[in-house]
Amino acid sequence: MRWLGHSAFLLTTPDRITLLIDPFDAHLGYPIPQLPSIDVLAVTHEHHNHNNIEIASGSPTIIRGLSTNGWNPQHFTYQDLSVTVVAGAYRDRSSGRTGGRTAILSIETGGVSVLHMGDLGHELDVNLRAQCKDHSVALVPIGGKSTLNGQEAANVVDSINADISIPMHYKNPVAPNSPLAHLHESGFLNNKLVRYLETDCLDLTGSRPPSGTVLIPRLAPVTDARR
Repeated sequence: MRWLGHSAFLLTTPDRITLLIDPFDAHLGYPIPQLPSIDVLAVTHEHHNHNNIEIASGSPTIIRGLSTNGWNPQHFTYQDLSVTVVAGAYRDRSSGRTGGRTAILSIETGGVSVLHMGDLGHELDVNLRAQCKDHSVALVPIGGKSTLNGQEAANVVDSINADISIPMHYKNPVAPNSPLAHLHESGFLNNKLVRYLETDCLDLTGSRPPSGTVLIPRLAPVTDARR
């Protein structure tokens, strides 16, 4: 699994199926990545920093978490990849009145389960908590504004018993235009076991750190030549 920045991730399965999640545009300043051919593309909600599907090469199958009528719950399989769209989440604390809806994605491949929480903006009710529990990895937004803040995100992670959590959707030096909270200012890391990676990639099939660990992928600085 590779973190591309913001809420975007590239997951490659043991059978080499590629899943791109929530690709961003250039608005926040993250460089548009060079990507392999994409087999499946999943979008949690229709916001320009999450639905830039044009960057995907190939002819991917597109899974949209929202439809014109609301959530778009579905279960999709593609060879050794399984994606379930979980309905019921919002981007605010007022049932979507200010931020609208977001989907959550539950992904399984190679005996590993990954939960991508989209732009979740509230702590989980009983129904969502049951659907989000016990994943190998939880990708959780922490930057506030249109999502959970750091303390709320920490509460959510604790409530779903994920083996590993990876924060996303926060202000990063690689993308200084973001209005979100910085990682270390958010409060998400308080009283957590934290491991900083020297790369933006994580091998989910290899040995993993102790349960409850927060992993922080590292985005390399980008020169103008690579933009």
